[in-house]
This record gives sequence, C-alpha cells and structure tokens, in this order.
Amino acid sequence: MLSLIKSKIIKLYQFISYHGLDDSDTNRDKDFTIMLNQYFFLLCVIFLFQGFITYLLIGLEFNVFFLGITALIIALSSFFFKKFIKSRYFIFSVFIYLTLVVTYYASITGVESGCYIYYFSILAAVPIFFSVKKDTVFVLSIFLFVVVCLYVSAFNNFQLWGVEAQFSHKGLEHGFLLLNLTCKLLLLGVNYFFLEEKRNDYYKALHRNTLKREKIDNLNTEIKALRELFNTEELSDENFKDLLISISLNDVVFLEKFQRIFPYFKKNLFDNTGVSLSTSELTLCAIMKLGLTTKEISIHTDASLKAIEGRKYRLRKKLNIPSDIDFTLWFSNF
Repeated sequence: MLSLIKSKIIKLYQFISYHGLDDSDTNRDKDFTIMLNQYFFLLCVIFLFQGFITYLLIGLEFNVFFLGITALIIALSSFFFKKFIKSRYFIFSVFIYLTLVVTYYASITGVESGCYIYYFSILAAVPIFFSVKKDTVFVLSIFLFVVVCLYVSAFNNFQLWGVEAQFSHKGLEHGFLLLNLTCKLLLLGVNYFFLEEKRNDYYKALHRNTLKREKIDNLNTEIKALRELFNTEELSDENFKDLLISISLNDVVFLEKFQRIFPYFKKNLFDNTGVSLSTSELTLCAIMKLGLTTKEISIHTDASLKAIEGRKYRLRKKLNIPSDIDFTLWFSNF
C-alpha cells in the first residue's frame, strides 16, 4: 500500500515537474521550467498546509478561504499560463502578489503572529528566479517593494486597516506564531534546496565541455558495450565515434548519419508503435539506440540531467512504454 502511494506521488511530481516543456526550448529554458513547476508545487503544498492548520484553529472563515485561493492560483498558474510562466514579468507579478498577501495577513493578525517573517522568505527566493546581473531592474523592484510594504506595516504597528479589522480570535496568537515559524522553516528549506540546485547546475555547466572532451577521447568501453548489445559488427569504431561527435557538436546531419548505419530503425519504430515523432524526439530515440545512459546523453548533448530525464519521461509516455521496462533494451529491438 505504501509503495503504491509512493509511486503515485512520484508520478504526480514528475507530471508537474515536466509539464509545459517544449522541445523547441533551449536546455536552459527547460531546466528553468522544471524548477519553476517544482517550486510552485511545493509552495502550493505549504500554503495548503497552513490553510488546513488555520482551519483547525478557527474554522472556515474568509482568511482560510483566501489562503486556499492563493494556493489554487499558484498551483494552476503553471497549467493555464504555461506560455507566460517563463516570462520574467509573470514571475515578477507573482512576487508582488505574494508580498501583498503577506502584507494583508500581517496586518490582520498583528505582530504577535509573526506573519511578517514571510517578507524575508520572499526576499530569499528572489535569487532562485532572477540573476542580479541580468535582471537588476526586477531584483531591485522586488526588494524595494517588499521593504516598503514591511516598513509601512511596521510603522503602523501592523494595523494598516485599523484595530477593528484585526484578527478577532484572541488567545490564538501563540498558535499562529508557531504555525508561521513552521511554514517559514519549510520555505527556507525549499529555498535552500533550489539555490543549491542552481549552484550545482552552474558548476556542472562550467565542467561540461571538459567532460565532453574526455568522453569523446575515451570511447573503447562504450564501443565494446555497444557491440555486445547489438551483437553485430556493422557499427565500426569509426562510425560510432563519428556519431558521438555529431551528437556532441549538435550536428544537424546526425540523424542522416544514423540512418545510414541503421536504415530500418525509423520504419521499425513507427511500425511497432504507430506514433509519429518530431525530429528532436527521433534524435533522442536514436541516441538511446546507441546505448548511452542519461548521464552520457547529458554530456554529449550539453544538457542537464533534469532536462534529459524530462525528455525521456515524455517520450516514454508518448510511446506508451511501461516504467518497469529499460529504455535501452527496448530500443535495441529496432
């Protein structure tokens, strides 16, 4: 039962992560889309958690309902606005909206609830989505807007709408403080995770070319494994090296070279699946036919592991290949 629930959660997380990916996007855009989907999903979970605990404390009121609406907006934004979600303006507007939400709740719950600490979570999330050098205007605008809202609220003792608009559930301030601190720590953990991911991607990009050259220079092991896989001598060392170099250099004639060596691959694939594939999807199929692992594909195509996993996930769904079947072995039959 637990394994079934775990597999369902993983599938849901994968579906959300890879939603909205476009093969025409650059590898960097694909990575950014995956990160955005994952962050919005986790943010939605945190808001739903806070809304649920608030409901247990005070029952169903407008403020609880508004938290649920906020979570719903965040969750559905990546589905209904997938054409705009990668836009810096769209992300900027999300930051502004969340700042206004924090300002509202900080003003009605008062300083005792500690709701104002969410301002710092918003500021901590800015480096995840914006580059200080390239997006200076956006970064400064968000920073100034958050600071202004924080100081205006603090100057008015977090009573922007007057004392009469303050939260009426006295005696629960301590409970709301603990809840806000818990959610703040969760957000800090999420922010740290994605900042670490961004840092790792940066260093991987720096070393990717070096790894690529090393991989091209040392192909003997791959050639032996490939020959064992196909049990054929039709793929010579020279042909295999030529194909790998074509992948690494993003050679537009890679598929043409591949077709010369495996002339029936495309036809057999279509005859068995009945699915028409785009050029990029067919290229990925051809690369996996060569027996390369996800890491090797990442190195040769100059793409991140997340981007390759996303492409393989969508290709598996399109070809209706069960998750328990090895991709490489499956393509070796064509």
